[in-house]
Amino acid sequence: MDALKRDLPNFPDEVSTDWLLPYAKSEGWPPLEDEDGMPMKRWRYLLGMRPLRFYRSLSWTLENRSLVPDTLADGEVGKINGLLRAGLLGEQNEYSAISNSRERLTSILQYTLAHGRLPKAPALIQEASGLRIMDGNHRIAVYVYLTGFGGHFTPQYPLEPRQDFWIATPAATGS
Repeated sequence: MDALKRDLPNFPDEVSTDWLLPYAKSEGWPPLEDEDGMPMKRWRYLLGMRPLRFYRSLSWTLENRSLVPDTLADGEVGKINGLLRAGLLGEQNEYSAISNSRERLTSILQYTLAHGRLPKAPALIQEASGLRIMDGNHRIAVYVYLTGFGGHFTPQYPLEPRQDFWIATPAATGS
C-alpha cells in the first residue's frame, strides 16, 4: 500500500485498497511501462490502456448520486448487460469466462438487499462520453438489476437509486 500511496497520492485509500492493491500484490507494483509510458502485461488492461501519469492527474470525489444509462460512457451499458446475462441467466458471452461471476453477483445482491446499499462505492472516471467503470462492475450490475436503471426495466426488489460512487475527473488540459 505504501508504494501505491507514493505513486498515486491523489487516490482515496478506499479506491487504492479495493481496486489496485489486490492486483499490486498479484502482478507487482509499480507496473512495468513501455517506451511510451503505457503499462505492460495485465496492467495495460486493468488501467484501461492509460499511462500512470493519467491516473496521477485525477481528482476524486465521493458522490451520493444515481446512475442512469445516459450518464455512462459508450459501451458501459452493454458491458453491464452482458455481465448480468452471463452471471444471472447463464448466457454464454464474453463475460462467461469470469469464473466466480455468479457468486460475486449473488453475494453483492444479498448484501445490498440486507443493507439497502452497495457494499462499497464503485470507482468511475468521467470521460467525454460519460462515466467509465474502473472498479465495481459487479456492484454496478447489481445496482442496475435492483434499480431498474432509470426505467429501462421493472426492478424485482427496488433499491434507492442514490448510492455512493467514487468519481474521478481528469485534470483540465490547456488548449
